[in-house]
Amino acid sequence: MPYPLRPLDGSLSPRHHLGAELRHWRKRARLSQGALGALVHVSEDLIGKIEKATRRCDEDLATRLDEVLDTGGVLVRAWRLAAEADRRAAEADSPSSPASSSSTLEQPSTTAPDGINVLRRDFISGAAALTGTAAALAPPAAPTRRPMSRRPVDPALVTYFREQLQGHYRADILLGPHQLVATVTAQHQLICELSANTTGDLRRNLLRVGAAYAALLGWLHQDAGDHPSSIRWRDITLDMAHRARDHQLVAYALANKASLCVDLGDASGAVDLADAALADPRALAPKVQVIASVHGAHGRSLTGDRAGVDALLGGAQELVERIEDDLPWGNACRRTPGYIDIQRATCYGRLQDRDAIDEADRIWTRVLAAMPDAHRRDVAVFRARHAAVAAAAGEPERALYLAGRATLVSTSTGSARTRAELAILRRRMLPWADHAYGRDLTELLATIGL
Repeated sequence: MPYPLRPLDGSLSPRHHLGAELRHWRKRARLSQGALGALVHVSEDLIGKIEKATRRCDEDLATRLDEVLDTGGVLVRAWRLAAEADRRAAEADSPSSPASSSSTLEQPSTTAPDGINVLRRDFISGAAALTGTAAALAPPAAPTRRPMSRRPVDPALVTYFREQLQGHYRADILLGPHQLVATVTAQHQLICELSANTTGDLRRNLLRVGAAYAALLGWLHQDAGDHPSSIRWRDITLDMAHRARDHQLVAYALANKASLCVDLGDASGAVDLADAALADPRALAPKVQVIASVHGAHGRSLTGDRAGVDALLGGAQELVERIEDDLPWGNACRRTPGYIDIQRATCYGRLQDRDAIDEADRIWTRVLAAMPDAHRRDVAVFRARHAAVAAAAGEPERALYLAGRATLVSTSTGSARTRAELAILRRRMLPWADHAYGRDLTELLATIGL
């Protein structure tokens, strides 16, 4: 009988973080160390030693592990942290190296700046990523500040965390919320600690990136259906945006709160918050105007205001082509194919208007045919919405077919939005409750606990 694996502590060092991440993703793929070694052409012993941080991993192996385990680049990023720490340790041990070195890097890099090693000696997301789903989705505590060294904070950390944020957005598309919450929470904690040790522009820039991480956490909890935690992170986002004195971020935070109100069915709250974000549209970047307009349109769709929906989405459509900023947050409107069409179909699907329902049906058919396979979580949500539209159009057979395709993905992504949309479908299928279509839908939804 094999001995149980010893728990790993990814907080001990960057190399331990890499090992903890490797074990997490290997176990998630249900592979033994030997099986994984065979897939990447190394020995079982080497995989085990990398996990225990007793052997180094090279970049080529980290890349192959990422590909086999489908991590979205997590292991290469962890390898860069470990390699940077090893390099600095070697420099410190070298007789020719100066006794102390500047904490400022000459060039920003995707490797971890010295500030992480100076202030924390590790990158704490590895241990956090190993926590279970229930712990990962627990209501967040207010950001706290642990005692830290008062050494200088490297300005390159701002660039580093901005670049990491893009990886998190990509991972969210592929994995859904549950796999990311713990890691992003730990990184937000570190950003808060770093900002507490700085002043002036550097402090404001760290607060800006911290607000962006808090916004992502608000979204992850919202997508997971944990609305109390999402509310708290939305509040933290707005607080940090104000502290950073960033008008764009403040408007973005208000728009995100409007999005949460839509999920909660609070039409007036969504409209009020979106309108507040748009109070001075000329001062806003086109992207922020688009986001606020979209959530304002969703709020109005809950009240049946088609004219209001059309006015806001029409204006947003014109602005999408003008988005040119390099802000690291709120880029779904650029990376999602047919973004405004998707918002229009969603809004029209809520209206008690047969013309709107028919138009929503046509839009969903067109959009889903062109949607990339990588957007599987979003596609599941959209298929569930399309199914509800089909039911409203009096086509229960097609609604059942679309619901089946959405349900297949729902169980793997953990998106509560898909479940919420399927619950709407169930209500719209009530006229066929005693028909085979209704009974089949009941059986289908029972497989995901609805």
